[in-house]
Amino acid sequence: MPTQHLPPRQTERLLGRCLPQGMARESIIGDLREEYANWRRLSPRLAKWRYRREALRIASGYLAKRLTDWNLRGHLMTNWTQDLRYAIRTLRRSPAFTVVAVITLALGIGATTAIFSLVDHALVRSMPVQDPETLVHLHTTCRRSAETRCSSSYPDFLDFRRRSRSLQDLAGYSWFTASLSSDRQGASLIPQLVTVQLATGNYFQLLGLTPHSGRLLQPQDGSGAQADQVAVLTHDFWRNRLGASQHAVGRTLRLNGMAFTVVGVAPPGFRGVELGSDADLWVPLGAASQLGGRPGQERSGDFDGPFREVFQRRGTRWIDSLVGRLAPGASVEQARRELQGIAGQLRGEFARDWGERSIILDQASTFSLPRFSRDNLLDFLWILGAAVLVNLLLTCANLANLMLARAAARSRETGIRLCLGAGRVRLMRQLMTESLLLALLGAVLGLAVSNWTLQLLSGYSLPGVISIGELSPGLDLRLFAFAAALALASTVLFGLVPALQSMRQDPASVTRSHRGSASEGASPRLRQILLAAQVGLCLVLMVGAALFLTTLRHGFSADLGFDKENLAASGFNLNLLQYQPAQARALTERLLEESRRHPGIRSSAVATDAPFQPGGSTGRFVQVDGYQPAADERLRAELVFVSPDYFRTLALPILQGRAINAEDGQGGPPVGVINRTMAQAYWPSSPLGGTIRTMGMEISVVGVTADTYWNSLSEETENRLYFPLDQRPSAYLRPLTWLARSASSQPPSDAETLLPYMREQLQSLDSNLAVTSQFAMKDRLAAVLMPQRMGAVLLSSLGGLALFLSLLGVYGIVSYIVSQRRREMGIRMALGATRSGVIALMMRTVLAPVAAGLLIGLPAALWLSRSARGFILGISPHDPLILTVCTLTLALIGALAAYLPAHHSTTPHPTRILDAD
Repeated sequence: MPTQHLPPRQTERLLGRCLPQGMARESIIGDLREEYANWRRLSPRLAKWRYRREALRIASGYLAKRLTDWNLRGHLMTNWTQDLRYAIRTLRRSPAFTVVAVITLALGIGATTAIFSLVDHALVRSMPVQDPETLVHLHTTCRRSAETRCSSSYPDFLDFRRRSRSLQDLAGYSWFTASLSSDRQGASLIPQLVTVQLATGNYFQLLGLTPHSGRLLQPQDGSGAQADQVAVLTHDFWRNRLGASQHAVGRTLRLNGMAFTVVGVAPPGFRGVELGSDADLWVPLGAASQLGGRPGQERSGDFDGPFREVFQRRGTRWIDSLVGRLAPGASVEQARRELQGIAGQLRGEFARDWGERSIILDQASTFSLPRFSRDNLLDFLWILGAAVLVNLLLTCANLANLMLARAAARSRETGIRLCLGAGRVRLMRQLMTESLLLALLGAVLGLAVSNWTLQLLSGYSLPGVISIGELSPGLDLRLFAFAAALALASTVLFGLVPALQSMRQDPASVTRSHRGSASEGASPRLRQILLAAQVGLCLVLMVGAALFLTTLRHGFSADLGFDKENLAASGFNLNLLQYQPAQARALTERLLEESRRHPGIRSSAVATDAPFQPGGSTGRFVQVDGYQPAADERLRAELVFVSPDYFRTLALPILQGRAINAEDGQGGPPVGVINRTMAQAYWPSSPLGGTIRTMGMEISVVGVTADTYWNSLSEETENRLYFPLDQRPSAYLRPLTWLARSASSQPPSDAETLLPYMREQLQSLDSNLAVTSQFAMKDRLAAVLMPQRMGAVLLSSLGGLALFLSLLGVYGIVSYIVSQRRREMGIRMALGATRSGVIALMMRTVLAPVAAGLLIGLPAALWLSRSARGFILGISPHDPLILTVCTLTLALIGALAAYLPAHHSTTPHPTRILDAD
């Protein structure tokens, strides 16, 4: 056949490789060539296509037959099974190594998995609603506040809903507290406080929820100030408070003495769209007028009118949040631009009420974060995540060091297997199988550690008073998947480098009689790099733990401005029971009179607010006679209405003038006491006799008191004005706090023993009166420092583990170097070298990576501590003493860990060292 008539060479070569060698291949190729010649006479183009098709058909048939004969799947499975069995046998022969490696991995993976579960429940999980990715949260910005996400007014809500085209619908909700006392059958219940969420009628419809039983709120339930008295229960409330009664729907519950008919139970797992939502039931937004309360009163303290008026007042912003659903085809950015434009229109139309306000729009696929602690929560979770990630990296570095030492000890075995013909890839796969088996065992045990860690943390709270126990983080499929992913990642991190290092083994080294070989020279250098990484990561965790522990010490010993010892507090709200001001004043006076007769109470008082008392702001704008504010300055002071003996009960010192006393009653001249910050800001000399205008009154300053921490120990001190309760009778209808200081000289002497008495006394005055909060001030301080306590516990635990692993790494690498250079040390000492010189030589090889690790870890520690500055109290995040002490401690302990094995190895006589070698 002429050369130009040969079939396509590429296809023929492929066919030749696929067919078995011998006469059969030559015969098949010859037959195909003849057919190609015949096809070519008919059509040269068609001949190439038909030849390629026939050749591929024959080649694929032979390949399928060969794969079937070989049984590739069975072959691979057999090899993997052999690797797994060999890995199990190898690990069983080294139980100490296996136990140490598995426990180390379990601690690293367990801590990381626990924090992942926490972050997952707080920030990642979608809300249990329909299409959460199309939901958005809308907030009005504050006029003068660092917090940008603030409340909205009802007219704002109506305008946003009416004018927006990018939102399919918009709903609003606000929080309210009510007293649950009895049902329709008249069966008395123990008075208990319940959290009510006031919601617009379209709230559940917008979220796409279906009821567990009955129905949910509907638009026909009323809007504005007119609303039906109906309620929807959360599933938890229905199960825990009503015993999962099948007759709950239709039942009447009394909230603040008003009858509300239960129309439905919400689906399980839904308590609201905010993280840590603790709603017990929902009622229509306008039902607050029937409940007798004013939602948002603490945030808009300038308003004292009837509640129904807030539905017309644009300047009274009391709706906590607006939640909307995007229209089909609309994006979050498109909705943001449109709503910002609507806000601009409202700012132009209602300049007096809007001022410089704007709007903030957030995507709401996950739970909404607490508005006033959003940044603190994100920072805190970031710190925890970074800490456990550092711990996991340190764990992997330590295990990589252990694996390198193990690989060096098995170098003879590896060399023999290579000499006998084992492939390097197969050996590497065997070593990676061992690493994977260790990682999986560590992950299984790590899940138990994770569950134990979450149970340990269940009593703590995240910033924003979000109880970790109520978040219910725990073992689920997502956690199992994350643990498996960590196991695979850890396998690569601590197993790949040692496996690659082992593959560099020279097979000829097995014939050498002395220890070590040139091929092992890279292993010590690699171990030193890993040791430097361990030391640097350990320094980061040690600095973090020291900062949080020092913060706790400063927090508990800080001068709060008042005496926290032997001080108890109980909150109550007479407005919830429809009291009139005169009735509330009479009951409060009777309460104080009874407390004065108690032998265990030294002094007591009632006020609208107290340090560390949960609640909102009661700030008001004020005018100070004689002080000219700047053009953009508006004077504001936090207002506290107090009874006589308030300053004595708190042990709050009066720096100038006098305290509020019994003579400052109703009908007397308005007087007030200010704190030192306010006095220094507006009166360069003495503030006594100065005049403050607010609440339509001219208040004369009669005293100056010391500054106090009010909500947290990291806040800036605000202006504070203390005003007599009796001179503002309507203040008795605000949430009140009863403060009592125990008499330490006679029993009962501890504040905690007063709490049962205070609860009984409140309920004896009115059986329907619920206690809104109750605590000993000393315990309340511990709750305020909850993030610092949690950070100290976690970082101290992780720092202790990191220190142990780092010391183990230093000790291990020195022991390895000593074992490799034992003969050299014997020769040096035989030739006249001193023990101290040989020890110094051994220690220098490890102190260099320790120093390098400290130099690398110090900037990382500074960077991480800068992220934690919001939780550091009383000290600088870059406190030089803490940085110096941690660095020197780690350096000294590292030197000690290096000295011990070096000293032990040089103890025998040089001849004995050489003989033993």
